[in-house]
Amino acid sequence: MSPVKLVVLAILVGIGFWALMASMVAASLADDWLGWVMNLGTEIVGAVAIYLILDQIIGGRERREAAEREMEAHKKDLIARMGSQVHDVAIEAVDELRRRGWLTDGSLQGKFLPSANLLGADLMGANLQGADLRYANLQRADLSGANLEGAILVRADLQGATLLIANLQGADLWDAKLQGADLWDAKLQGANLVRATFDHRTTVPDRTNWTPTTDMARFTDPTHPDFWRSSSRRSPACQPKEQE
Repeated sequence: MSPVKLVVLAILVGIGFWALMASMVAASLADDWLGWVMNLGTEIVGAVAIYLILDQIIGGRERREAAEREMEAHKKDLIARMGSQVHDVAIEAVDELRRRGWLTDGSLQGKFLPSANLLGADLMGANLQGADLRYANLQRADLSGANLEGAILVRADLQGATLLIANLQGADLWDAKLQGADLWDAKLQGANLVRATFDHRTTVPDRTNWTPTTDMARFTDPTHPDFWRSSSRRSPACQPKEQE
């Protein structure tokens, strides 16, 4: 029996005891012991009914709390497995997180997932804001529409990754590999691209292919005289009309 149930039972017993004493005194004064016995039976039935009702209420709450704790433990385990360097383990965890809605609801914000092997993972729309994905293998991963604002992607391998309309504002992409990555309409404002590598297959946010003469500061530095803004309302880099 749980501590809460014990407290409730003790209270009911205490109330029942004092009610019994009071009724005995009243019966003694009125010399009506038959009436007292009849009332006693009614009071016992009422007390049992109250206890059963309270037991159901308390038990239901305890079951819900236990289920919630179990769910949180399962979520924590899945997130830990998502950060695995074993590809099958990480992908299975990603799939389960998506099925449960935890890939997009903010459960992954700020999580520590360094060196995760997420090769080819379906991370479309994932909320990875502030997540630590340094050294992660994200080759050919689908990060379309993902929120990677402030994410740590230091030396992450994003070769061939799809980052269409992804939010990479303030992300740290130092020494990241972006060869063949699709950054179409992605938001790179404030992102750190120092030592990040691209090639002719890389699509930059303005939908052109990267060349050695491409000025990436156009996409990262809002003070740049030719700072780029997307014309697509779907893009996080779209300039709101009221700010134009």
